[in-house]
Formats: sequence, C-alpha cells, structure tokens
Amino acid sequence: MAATSVFASLIAAALLTMGCATVGPDLQAPDARFADAWQDAGSSGIGAGTTDNATWWKSFNDPVLDTLIIEAYANNLDLEIAGLRVYEARAMLGSASGDATLEAAIASYDDSLLSLIADVATGYVSLRTFQEQLAFVESNVALQKLSLGLAQERVRTSARTELDIQQALALLNRTQSSIPKLEYDIRRTMNALSVLLARRPGELNAILGGVGAIPTGPDRIETGLPADLLPRRPDVREAALAASTQSVVSVTRRKERLRVQDARVQQRIGAYQLTVLRAAQEVEDALTGYLKARVDVAFREASATASQRAADLALDQYRDGAASYTIVLDTQRLLGRDQDQLTQARGRVAHNLIAAYRAMGGGWQLRIDQPFVGEDVKTQMRERTDWGELLDR
Repeated sequence: MAATSVFASLIAAALLTMGCATVGPDLQAPDARFADAWQDAGSSGIGAGTTDNATWWKSFNDPVLDTLIIEAYANNLDLEIAGLRVYEARAMLGSASGDATLEAAIASYDDSLLSLIADVATGYVSLRTFQEQLAFVESNVALQKLSLGLAQERVRTSARTELDIQQALALLNRTQSSIPKLEYDIRRTMNALSVLLARRPGELNAILGGVGAIPTGPDRIETGLPADLLPRRPDVREAALAASTQSVVSVTRRKERLRVQDARVQQRIGAYQLTVLRAAQEVEDALTGYLKARVDVAFREASATASQRAADLALDQYRDGAASYTIVLDTQRLLGRDQDQLTQARGRVAHNLIAAYRAMGGGWQLRIDQPFVGEDVKTQMRERTDWGELLDR
C-alpha cells in the first residue's frame, strides 16, 4: 500500500471515530518525502525484498540471544508500564480524546518493544565483544610471558644486558593493565542486561554461559522500500496519527479557534514529515555502517593473520639468534593491536545490523495477538478494581 494511502486510511479512521469536521474543504495526506529506494539498495548483501523483519534476531542463529529476547519481552518493567498505559487508554474510551489516546498508547508500546529488543541484542553483542577482547588479551599475556622467559634465559647464558628483560616487562604489564577494564565492561554489560530482563545482578550467568562468539548475521538482508517505514515504524505511525487527529475540529468553534487549530494541524504535519526524514536517516546510516564494517572486518582479518605470523616468526628467529628482541616486541605489540581492532570491527558489524533492523521497524510485531501485560499483573488489577472486560483484550 502506498504511503499516502496508508496515511489517508489512518485519517479516515480518526474522522469516523471522532465525528468531527475537518479544517478546510479537503484534507490531504502530507508529503512524507519517501525516497524511491535506499541508497545502498543493490549493494552486496542488501536486498529490497518485502519483509517486516518481525523476528530479525533469529537470523543471528544464536540460541542465547533468542532466550534473552523472549524473557525480556515477558518480564521487562518499562514494557509492562507501557502496556499499562494501553489499558489506561482503554478505560478512557468514549471520551473526546479516548480513541486517539488509545492509538497513541499502542504505538508507544510498540516503540518500547522495538527498542527493548534492539537494546537486548546490542547489549548481548557488546558482552560477546568484550569477552573476545579479553580472550585475545589473555592469549597475548601468555605469549609475552613466554618471550620474557626467553629474554631472561638469554641474559643468564650470555653477556647481554637486562634491557631486553625490562622492555619485555614493560609490554607485559601494559597488556595486563587492560584486563581490569575489560572485566569491568563485562560485568557492567551483564548487569545492564539483567535490568532489561527484570532480574537481579548475577542471575543471568546460567543463561549466558561462558564465553561466546560475537553473533554474525545473514549474508543478505531484505530492507523493503523507504515507504514501508510508515506501517512498520511505530514512531512514524504515531506521528501520522497525531497529524490526522489534529486535523479535525468541532464545527461549532469560532473562527479564532479554527485558526488556532489550523496552526496546530500544520505543526503536526511538520512533525510527521520530520519523523519520516529522521527514520529514513537512521536506516541509511545503519545500512552504510553495516556494509562498511563488513569491508573493514575483511581487511582487519588479513592484518591480524599477518601479525600473528610475524609474531611467531620473530620469536623463532630470536630463539635462533637471528633477530633482536626489539623485533619481537614490535610484532607482539602490533599483534595485540590488530586483534583488538578486529574484534571491535566484528562488533560494529553486528551493532550496525541491529541498528538497521531497529530503524526499519522490526520486532514490535511480536506482541500481535498477545496481551499487553502478564496475567499476574491483570490479577492484581482485578483484585483492586472492577475492570469488566477491558483487561481481556
């Protein structure tokens, strides 16, 4: 369905439910300024196929991530509050603004769910990235301790000075100094994930298990067209509803009030257009970041592989007396840097892919045909208040 048709249907629904007249003789859907296609459409790994990416996280093929997202959907407290606002809006049905308030509350809930899923996935990728960085650091510490031992042995068995030993100690301690910060980042990220799942700190250890790989997405993702953002993005949908509901005023108002309302109409139209532009920008930025990060990873994998080989050769040549210890230090320093940058680049690929799915409006569809809050919450509410059938929908 074209963007203008979707917008027109939203406006028509608002007019029917509110029983009001419109400002001016004809109500036109505002120009949403959707591009015909994404700038990176046609690039390797980017398709324009139609899909709502409703369960996009499953494309990472990571069972732990799947478990985290399902549990967050069931237990997150911010999402529960957003769901309660939906029931609050249902209680207002029949008032002048009740219908519009309900639609806005549902759109806000969908936006909260969309953000929650992306936040959980982002936190999980960050956790795995920190863990891989730590694993590389620990591997380099072991390598540098081996090199230090060789330098100490060389000093004992030859007339060489202790310069090699002190240089080795300096590099080793510098490398070890990064461990506490990474351990802090890991703990902090796990605590943040715990809050998203409404768990106490430390309770996710059983789910997360030990060290895991950074999730990798599919080789190709489908993005649809820019106009698809209107039905997919909750914030765009909410802005469209706001523009439509502000486009109706009572025919009994005086001319001054009509002018005031008309100015507000135009404000809502401008806000809707700005929301569309920003949503499109988010998609474009994420897609470009995703594609460029993939290229970056390819180069950094080659660099890290070469650095590992160089470090191995330098150590062998030092054992044989064919290379100075300075070469050993230089190759090991470069190896640590290249491995760390490779890990960060891998994390950026996943982070940008998550941002793209989020920007395209994937994930909120999980709530379709599902209650907005859990049965335990509904039970508490029924015990306090007669909700009739409002909590059943």
